[in-house]
Amino acid sequence: FVPDMTLSFMAKHTGLHLSIISMSTGIILSSLDNLEIDIGITYIGTDLVQRFQAVPLYAEHYALLVAPGHPMAARKDISWAEAGRLPLCLLTGDMQNRRIIDRHLADAGVAVPPMLESNSMTMLHVHVRSGLVATIAALGQGNRFEPPMELVAIPIVDPAVTHEIGLVLKSREPHPPHVSAFLAMARKLKPPAP
Repeated sequence: FVPDMTLSFMAKHTGLHLSIISMSTGIILSSLDNLEIDIGITYIGTDLVQRFQAVPLYAEHYALLVAPGHPMAARKDISWAEAGRLPLCLLTGDMQNRRIIDRHLADAGVAVPPMLESNSMTMLHVHVRSGLVATIAALGQGNRFEPPMELVAIPIVDPAVTHEIGLVLKSREPHPPHVSAFLAMARKLKPPAP
């Protein structure tokens, strides 16, 4: 969804420069407070973002990602308890996504540490492609795993959970013109509910 926003914005506003940086929610919010960034994308249903303006974009759901030849690849769905007992590679503990996944695994009675941790989803995907480990990923809309990142996404159910993702920015009006333009464009691109 991010490329849909950024490419549309750059096509319409050719004189601007965008930087996309991956960071934890805490760093995003601190960077917004310090005026180091204009807009962040993170989980918006949390206490952390209460003092910021939030613009909902989509709800993510969770899936087990495996290589096409993995023994679980033919499954239609999997429970949190089953997924948590597999050899996993997960994001590092400073990432909110990881804390959410840990909470859902704990609720399912699983507390096995991952075999590998990284703060890079690309690094997790490369390891999953080996077939030796799986990962749990939050997915939005659409098929993100076309070649060369051919991975199989198996929905995690029992329970199926979603978390809302959105833009966050300082609660101040008026916004700078480029921020207002980005918000207007993002609201138009908001994907339909599944």
